Amino acid sequence: DYRSLMVLPLNTQTRGAVGALTLVRTGAAAPFDEASLLLAQDLSRRCATAIGKAMLYDEVVRVATVFQKAALPSALPAVPGISFDAYYEPSSENMLVGGDWYDAFPLEDGRIAITVGDVLGHGLEAATWMSRLRNGFRAALFADVSPTRALEVVDRMLQVESREGFTTAVVALVDPIRSTLTCASAGHPGPLLWNGSGTITDPFEDRGLPLGFRNLGPVRSTSQTLDVRAGSFAAFFTDGLLEWNRDIAGAWKALHTALLRQDIREAAHPAEQLRSAVVTGSGHSDDIAVLTVRWDAMVSNTA
Repeated sequence: DYRSLMVLPLNTQTRGAVGALTLVRTGAAAPFDEASLLLAQDLSRRCATAIGKAMLYDEVVRVATVFQKAALPSALPAVPGISFDAYYEPSSENMLVGGDWYDAFPLEDGRIAITVGDVLGHGLEAATWMSRLRNGFRAALFADVSPTRALEVVDRMLQVESREGFTTAVVALVDPIRSTLTCASAGHPGPLLWNGSGTITDPFEDRGLPLGFRNLGPVRSTSQTLDVRAGSFAAFFTDGLLEWNRDIAGAWKALHTALLRQDIREAAHPAEQLRSAVVTGSGHSDDIAVLTVRWDAMVSNTA
């Protein structure tokens, strides 16, 4: 029982026409007039703007998700007797991307290389640099299996690129045959180690200068190697885990307490469990990356 009808295009700025708005009057209602048309045109423009923004948001989310997945490892190494786990979460102020990273990959000699770092800043720009630095560490370690040398190479890369700001990073080597953990740091916290003794230690305290600042003074070799035994557990992390509510002392205490819990160390996904145990609020202004290593059993030195 149509009395009158209007069909108006929904024209978005980025996608063109994405649909139509149809308005109908039926029965005894008066037909549409010029004033009705003006109102409908304004309504169609508002609907098209809202739809266009929603489609653009969906596209940004998709691009950000694909970029972040490409910037982080698609899988962690599978090593008999050693379990790796990782968790990443961007700041609540930036959508899906951030400047923190974690990485773990096998080297030709059987050791596992680990890098964890934090690029100053947030959002897409920091994420872009994060991806470049992560790949830079991979290339440096494939060429020379030396954590200290890898830090030197990436620091030089930052100087050549003349990037403002700095980056903290830790480079580690897990040797499943010799049962050792080697680390070198550029101003980055951790890792914390539970070595089966009932206490948590912070064994790699010689942090060195952050990347981008290492030309400001002498840089000592900060590489250190520790023996680890069956049942040991190491937690690498970025400072977003400690600074989520600006109570760093409280976060350190919560992290130590969480690492003492056997149920967390032996969980299927201990990295996420650590994050949940330390970060109890609904939002945080910094990115969070956590990578854990659990030595379930050691490979014999004669293997």
